[in-house]
This record gives sequence, C-alpha cells and structure tokens, in this order.
Amino acid sequence: MRQTEIKLTYSYKEKKKDISKDITKYLMSFTYMDFASGRKDDLNIKLEDRYGLWKGDWLPSKSAELEAEIGFEGKVLKCGKFTFDDISFSGPPDVVTLKAITSVGSSTAEGTIKSKTRENITLEAILKEIAENNKLQYFYNCDKKIELKEASQTKETDLAYLKRLCDDKGLNIKISKQKIIIFSASQADKEEAKYTLEKGKSNIISYSFNTKLHGIYKSCEVKYQEPKTKNKIEYTFAPSSAPETGKVNTINQRVESLADAEDLAKSKLRLANQDEITGNLSLVGDPLLIAGVCIELKGFKTFDGKYYVKEVTHTIGSGYTTNLSIRKALDY
Repeated sequence: MRQTEIKLTYSYKEKKKDISKDITKYLMSFTYMDFASGRKDDLNIKLEDRYGLWKGDWLPSKSAELEAEIGFEGKVLKCGKFTFDDISFSGPPDVVTLKAITSVGSSTAEGTIKSKTRENITLEAILKEIAENNKLQYFYNCDKKIELKEASQTKETDLAYLKRLCDDKGLNIKISKQKIIIFSASQADKEEAKYTLEKGKSNIISYSFNTKLHGIYKSCEVKYQEPKTKNKIEYTFAPSSAPETGKVNTINQRVESLADAEDLAKSKLRLANQDEITGNLSLVGDPLLIAGVCIELKGFKTFDGKYYVKEVTHTIGSGYTTNLSIRKALDY
C-alpha cells in the first residue's frame, strides 16, 4: 500500500515542535486547499478526540503557526505556514476540527488600517513598498508596466488596498508562503503547460466539464466622456478567438487615455469570458499538482486543450486524492 506522509511543525513564541506523529495517531482527514488568486490557502484537519486532549493542553494558541508538508512516493508539497483561524468541537463521537489560513507572520499588512496618497507611481513600485514595509517578499509578473496617476489608499489595510488596485486593472493577487504575488491572468494563460493529463492513461478517477453562454461576449466596448472638456474616449476589443455570441459588453467607466481604455476593455472581456469552459478533475493524490499553472488535457475531444488551474484540493483520509478546478486558457 502506498504511504502518504504529513509533516506538521507547530511554532509558538519562537519555539518549534514536530507534531506529525501526535497528529497522525488521531487523524480522520487532512485537507489542503491551494488557490491561484483571490483567497488565502487553507488547511482543514479533522481529529478524533475521545481523550479530550484538544480541549486541554493540546489546544493551540491563537497566535501559533502551523507549517505543513505532504509527502507521497518521494514527492513533497510544501504547503506553507498557517495561522489558526477556527477550532470547533463536536460529539459524540468526540471530534475536533482545526482550520487554518496562510500566515503573513508578524506583518501588519492585513491588520492595520492606513491612509496614504500616492501619485504618478507604478503598481510594481507600490507592491515593492508595501512588501518591504511589512517584511514580506514579493513577485510581480505582468506583461506591461501599470502606471497610476493617482492611487490613494483610504482607510484600508495594505492587502485590501493592493487587491482593489489589482481588481481595477484586471490583475490577480495571491498571498502565499509570506510572499505577495501579483500577476496578469493573460500572462498566466500564455505559460506552457506543466503537465499533460490524458483520459484513460493518467490517474484520473473522475471528471466533469461545463460550458456556458450566459454572460459571455464576443467583444468589449469602453466609452467615456470627460465632463468638463466633453472629450470622448472609445475603444472596442474584439479578438478573433472570442466566442461568436453576438453580444457586446459595454463599459462606461472613467479612463485617462485611449491606452487605459484598451487595457480596461481587454481585462473586462477576459473577466467575463474566462469561465466559459470550466472543469473538475479528481485524481490519485499527487503533491506536484498545484494551483496557478497550466495543464494540457487530451482524450476529452471537444474539451481537449490547455487549461489554467484555479484551485487544487489535496485530501488525505482513507486514501489520498487531488482535485483540480480548472478553466480553459484564453489566448487574448
């Protein structure tokens, strides 16, 4: 029988302890959810607690951290560091469920409300400033420089502020392993597939696909008229590979230039169409499968092609499975 190993390191007040063996004896299920963007990764650990250990001395401190790894067939997935978010008890039988989310360490990036005016600055410069001020690492991967004439932070945490800026520009943001990552979805879709999964040959347990028409557009049209000068800015983005629905997504939003209108049209069309074709795959557990990469599917006929992995769920209980939530990669 193939053995799955879970390594858990508990940290509190600069002291670390490997609690893997203690946890394994009472483990009912272990779930790690890896999100490409928009949400923090999380852990869900369900334990048998007939002796009341977790109601006593084993109850984790709310300021403690948990570092997790999954090992299987010589492959290791380092899930990262997590802080406890929710601890619940139920019975009979006595069960404790530990829920934890990605840790940002001692950073104030998500706990301190701030206000600051920034002008004539790039998004990458803001990311660098916030990451360094909060003693976090950062990674920026966008296909063009994002310049902002005015980017005020008003009674927001640093992370909420960054997320708002990214949403406005159609970019993705993720906090993982004490690093802030900003990347463009279009750039991510252009990356080469890391893995190929083929029906009947790969370790696929089950699959499902969905294709939708509602809310899908063939083009996006941005229109804006400056109130004082009455100057009009209009731009239409209609890629040849977009769906032939006949629908046009019309956006009336302030833009500073034709270049801004072009960026907005592209990001809004991608945002509307990115979930036109989606799927879910359940596979025999594989620690190498992570969110935020592209995979290639074969043997599914209409649904063959390159897909972007939105979420990955690693579940260990009576066995080990990996579930992928995917969307068809766009070429625009």
